[in-house]
Amino acid sequence: MPETESGPKHNFYKVLGVPTDATPEEIEAAYFELARKLHPDVADGGEDAQNRFMLINQAYQVLTSKEDRKEHDKALGLASAEDGGASAGTMFKKATTKGGLTQKLDDRCKKAIKIARHLRKKGDFWQATEVLQKLLTDYPRQPVLRRALALAAEGKFRYHEAVDHLKVACEVEYFNAENHVLLGRMYTKGKQLDRARQAYLEALSWDENNEKAQKGLERVNELESGGSLLGKLKKLILGKKG
Repeated sequence: MPETESGPKHNFYKVLGVPTDATPEEIEAAYFELARKLHPDVADGGEDAQNRFMLINQAYQVLTSKEDRKEHDKALGLASAEDGGASAGTMFKKATTKGGLTQKLDDRCKKAIKIARHLRKKGDFWQATEVLQKLLTDYPRQPVLRRALALAAEGKFRYHEAVDHLKVACEVEYFNAENHVLLGRMYTKGKQLDRARQAYLEALSWDENNEKAQKGLERVNELESGGSLLGKLKKLILGKKG
């Protein structure tokens, strides 16, 4: 479909490579497969990679929303005007707005994360959290923001808080091994070793050569072995006293 002022700029079905009658499950599967391959962290990087990733996210957002998908179908000529909803022009404007918010989010996050990183280096984890927290209301499911908040929480020794942020990041970008590695680190510091192991194994399921995950597992094993030894010694000492 040609790009016109009244028509959609992109056919989101083609963007995700799914048929127009794709089920929500098929759309989700296609999205995560593309996201895994095209994520800027694993792709070639740069502005082109970011734009491709933003486009598939935009496609996913529209096609997984019942109302937005209906409007997109109408804009593509796949549904009649009797179905109700907005016009093609409205749909195009709405989709463009979503894309604009995503770009604006990137810019705002980059700036906030840069400031927060500087504050963390100074040891001001509370101020770093405050800077990042201001964005959380508008962008509650932004993985890069959640990771930054988790790092700030780690500096405050609030590992449960860090875990909560990383759980969201893992839910949105479960294919990104870095999310699971960080989650494993927070669980390890919080002495939840079983969960730490699970997080590291999940990271390795997406990136089998991830050195951080491998070292994290080794650390978990060391802590469990040490804890087990201490436990045996304690029992032995108490037994002797008895």
